[in-house]
Amino acid sequence: MKLKKQFEKFHNDIKIDRDQEAATLTEKRKILQSELEDKLPGILDKHDIKVTKSDLDIFDQGSYKLNTTIVVTPYDRDVAIIIPLDKNIHKDTRAIKKYVREALKHNNRTIDIKEPCVTVKYFEDGEEVMHIDLPVYALHEGKVYLARGSEFATEGNYFWEEADPKGLNDSMLNCITGQGQMRRIIRYLKKWKYEKYKNTADDKKNQIPPSIGLTLLAFDCFEKVATSEGEDDLTALMKTIQNIVNQFDVTYGANGEITKAEITKYLPVKPWTDVFFKMKKSDEYGKIFYNRLSKALQNLIDACNESSEHDAGLSVQKVFGEEFEVPPKETSCSSTSTKKEYSFG
Repeated sequence: MKLKKQFEKFHNDIKIDRDQEAATLTEKRKILQSELEDKLPGILDKHDIKVTKSDLDIFDQGSYKLNTTIVVTPYDRDVAIIIPLDKNIHKDTRAIKKYVREALKHNNRTIDIKEPCVTVKYFEDGEEVMHIDLPVYALHEGKVYLARGSEFATEGNYFWEEADPKGLNDSMLNCITGQGQMRRIIRYLKKWKYEKYKNTADDKKNQIPPSIGLTLLAFDCFEKVATSEGEDDLTALMKTIQNIVNQFDVTYGANGEITKAEITKYLPVKPWTDVFFKMKKSDEYGKIFYNRLSKALQNLIDACNESSEHDAGLSVQKVFGEEFEVPPKETSCSSTSTKKEYSFG
């Protein structure tokens, strides 16, 4: 099987080590949860929100919950907090987020109130090394609502949005549980995204495809590939990306150039949001995503078609960067592998 050992090593290298990096994230998470439980009820009480420590519902979300986190800087983790409160009385979501920030205030942290969450950042030598995103929810009359709005959002740009964070967790876990190759493919997609978008300017962050979008697309487009030698991650990744590329709605101009490329994927639970909505703020963002993914696809097709493991590795390295190891060139007496032909389209 082509590049089997290289993909195994690459996956082990990019997969977060639960005994090292993740242990630090877990320690920070436990500290934040303890501080929220100890301090937040008292802060809320000053604003006529009566809750006890046991009323707070704090749980993991996102890639850490799904075990698809990869080794990048900064490390991140999503931790939801649900607070029982009357959203009709406490309409200002910015204020609720400020109460959460007050409970977590500490000299060794930087805390930002962003549109979808409260973000706690940790720095070493002036560089951010990890952050924990805390989406804040209200439990009101049996329903859950996400606090939308950044700290300085104007009226109309902060509100409570009905959501189902636990339902989303359950839905995504149902898709991925027991799917080892799918989980690896998702990590590969995240690594590709990191390599291709890591230098994106701050004012163009909306062009970066969200990880949840890549994950949901992988659920729909994943093709399991295995032979008598085991699971073939190279071919599975190529076929999965081919299926994702086919999901784009591409518009061409009079000269045959791409003028627009959009992809849509809705959350499987409330609020049923299109997770790529931010990318649609500019036609350029969708085109960049489509072109970069199509280039990755062509490189993977080239790798699949190569008879030389060395040349195949060079093609895959164009997708992931130099962390993917290229096998040495074969000697003249080495046997050649059967060449399969894959077409692009």
